[in-house]
Amino acid sequence: MKGLKAKEIEEKLEIHGDKRVDEFFWMKNHPEDKDVMEHLKKENDFVSEVLDSEVKDELYRELKGRKIPNESSVPAKDGDYYYYVRFEKDKEYAIHCRKKGQDGDEVIILDENELAEGKEYFSLGSLEVSPNDELMAYSCDTDGSEVYTFFFKDLKTGKILKDKLENAYTGLSWYKDNKTVLYTILDDSQRPYAVMQYTLGESEGAEPRKIYEVDNAEYFAGVDTSSDQKFLYLSAYGSVTNETWYVPSEDSSQKPKLVLPKKRGVEYFPEHKDGQFFMLINDSHPNFRLISLSVGETDVKEAKEVISPSDDCFLDQGSFFKDFFVIEAKVKGLSQINFHRYNGESFHSMEFPDEVYSAHLSENYEWEAQTVRYKYSSLKTVPQTLEYELKTKKTNVLKVKEVPHFNSQDYECQRLWASSHDGKLIPVSILKKKDVEGPRPLVLYGYGAYGVNIDPSFDDEILPLVERGFVYAIAHVRGSATLGRPWYLDGKFFNKKNSFYDFQAAAECLIEKGFTKKGEICLSGGSAGGLLVCATMNLCPDLYKGVIGDVPFVDVVTTMLDKSLPLTQMEYEEWGNPEEKDYYDYIKSYSPYDNIEKRSYPHVLLTAGLNDPRVTYWEPMKFVSRLRKLRTDDGHSLLYTNLDGGHAGASGRYEALKEISLQYSFILKIFKKDLSS
Repeated sequence: MKGLKAKEIEEKLEIHGDKRVDEFFWMKNHPEDKDVMEHLKKENDFVSEVLDSEVKDELYRELKGRKIPNESSVPAKDGDYYYYVRFEKDKEYAIHCRKKGQDGDEVIILDENELAEGKEYFSLGSLEVSPNDELMAYSCDTDGSEVYTFFFKDLKTGKILKDKLENAYTGLSWYKDNKTVLYTILDDSQRPYAVMQYTLGESEGAEPRKIYEVDNAEYFAGVDTSSDQKFLYLSAYGSVTNETWYVPSEDSSQKPKLVLPKKRGVEYFPEHKDGQFFMLINDSHPNFRLISLSVGETDVKEAKEVISPSDDCFLDQGSFFKDFFVIEAKVKGLSQINFHRYNGESFHSMEFPDEVYSAHLSENYEWEAQTVRYKYSSLKTVPQTLEYELKTKKTNVLKVKEVPHFNSQDYECQRLWASSHDGKLIPVSILKKKDVEGPRPLVLYGYGAYGVNIDPSFDDEILPLVERGFVYAIAHVRGSATLGRPWYLDGKFFNKKNSFYDFQAAAECLIEKGFTKKGEICLSGGSAGGLLVCATMNLCPDLYKGVIGDVPFVDVVTTMLDKSLPLTQMEYEEWGNPEEKDYYDYIKSYSPYDNIEKRSYPHVLLTAGLNDPRVTYWEPMKFVSRLRKLRTDDGHSLLYTNLDGGHAGASGRYEALKEISLQYSFILKIFKKDLSS
């Protein structure tokens, strides 16, 4: 099924003596070229024609039926109040609440449904309550562009203040005077480039003050607050390098001071306790170590090593409290949660029951806490909120998420190790029903970039496929940090193709082990994971039945040569700079759009967000148009664009399910499965 034919206007692109012709280059010219929107709408209409609306609607009802209508989080203590989020039946967005004391009356501090009323898209960026609990700052994005506006609310009266901060990014930190804040603003390319200071109630026309600027486009500006509330942090962060400055939270007149100077390839994350910065840093080993350094000392050689680095243990992140700290680590691809004294002594490690699982700290706001909250789940174990008591050494289950129509005893999860092209063993996490035997249709998911890990956590949204006999697998390919920081480094720059070879190796292993068979696999991934699935498809198209790329990064060469985009220069540390010939040649050799050939391909569904600032809508638009033009078979080449959203797709909790149901209706169609299968 060929589908729509897009107009072609040849654009000749030349660099390093290499000439490319892009016949769909014009597609980036929205809104100037009216044909862009017209074509996107036709593509959406074509998707509606191809995919059965009744199947999609039934899948949507099934997905929605697994959501508890009146869901609520466990209240978490922060100062005098307990904060929590809840949802109400048939409402799309969260309601943020607090109560004074565990038995206090509920007070709604922010209802996202009211803010979203009448809007096609709504996203809450951040919500920050002032130190005295009386004021609240919150930021909103109403078109998916990730350009936020901050508003301020008086929590005593419920009134919205006149103060408003526009053209902002998500983060904000309060000074202890309860009227001055730090936040970041965007430049013309939508990069958060400067930290601004603003005092509420200043005279009309008073402008926020710029106190820190990141003039290198390879870095974003950010703000944060130390766990002990003593300092506010101002940072410049890139893909693999960062630098942090600090100001005392009690004095808004102080200028920022440096924690450690920037060094290419080194990241560090400071926390403060009693005049010392404790920080995870990868200066001497890619898997990080923990050091302490006196406040004001900027020479890392003067630091004391608290936890030494290890080849086998990746120190992923730390949470710091008055009397102890907790390190979340990765060992053999699995999460560990380890408790330490400030002298480095380890005094407790969590144990978990499943073969593959996800475990992370969550909602620990109190500096003087003697309990630590964390969340646990696995591919077959529903999410649990738990709390560990240091004094009694007891673990209390605070909540087990209710998932209708699900019995964990009907499922099994396991881990395989697939041998890649160079002999490296790739972990693969698998979920299937126990009564499913023999080769089955399989969905293989992956991401593989930025050191981001896709944990094998519970996802009720995959159940409609698994219930129908599909096997679901996650390949933890290089480019992630599943097996430590070196695992990430071995999947970027001139090693990027390792990610694609690993993904293909996972597919071949799943075939060899009898979980599926050749031509019965659908690849799935989003954003950089969209690059993964489309580049892997190009390696061996005949291996796969279908490919789903959610807002996929597929036009890598052209995007990485476009400095007007917000992420391009920051991404040099991930993919390389194609203005250098060696990087250009290597990126071009795998860029999915540049490697579509005249041949047969799997069925393909790509999605886009019209206002997406991370992966522009025209990347999947161009890819589908060229694929449809060159493929020699009658397979589907489909594009669905959310015309009101951005990188995250639809914003409401139920609206998002409609996009998932569209993808699942595509999967059932290409595998020729009906709803009862």
